[in-house]
Amino acid sequence: MYDNNKYNSLLSDFEKELISFKMLRYNEIPDIDLYMDQTIIYLNKRLMILTKNDDSIITSSMINNYVKAGIIPSPISKKYSKKHIAYIICVCFFKQILSMNEIKVLFDYIKFNENEEKSYNFFCENIEFSFKNCCRLINTEKNETTINDPEDFILFYACKAIASKLYAEKSIILLQKTINEKKIEEIKREVEKIKID
Repeated sequence: MYDNNKYNSLLSDFEKELISFKMLRYNEIPDIDLYMDQTIIYLNKRLMILTKNDDSIITSSMINNYVKAGIIPSPISKKYSKKHIAYIICVCFFKQILSMNEIKVLFDYIKFNENEEKSYNFFCENIEFSFKNCCRLINTEKNETTINDPEDFILFYACKAIASKLYAEKSIILLQKTINEKKIEEIKREVEKIKID
């Protein structure tokens, strides 16, 4: 058995951490390009909220895999710029619920490249809002539900997380399908044009 008071105290501390969590905005990312080791140290310090068992959030092999998969741009002269850091931060959060392929599709279609500062800051605002909103909803639902056991409440929220994950994944698939259908229609129109000429 566990100590219920201790558990509730730890959970309350974590909720406070989520509510007060501030994402690093684009203009707060260093303008100095960083080597791989510097990038890893910098990001692991700033992404502690994502740690589960004192594991590193980001490693050199992870970053290399993101580059190989075309999720983030290649480093320039083995250095990572502000843009790279923003991409990697987004990937670290998104990979909590999405596959690497889904993240790549998401990055391709949210037009992150067109204005990375605006897109990244919008992402930051939504992470902060979601953390605060999650804690608010949890506390409201704790008061409104008949669920009393922590184990049942954890299961309740795990199920909600599954539903949110499935919704996000399906949204990406449908977006990709819609865009692919549009591309096919454009190609068909071009082919018809050529036949007429």
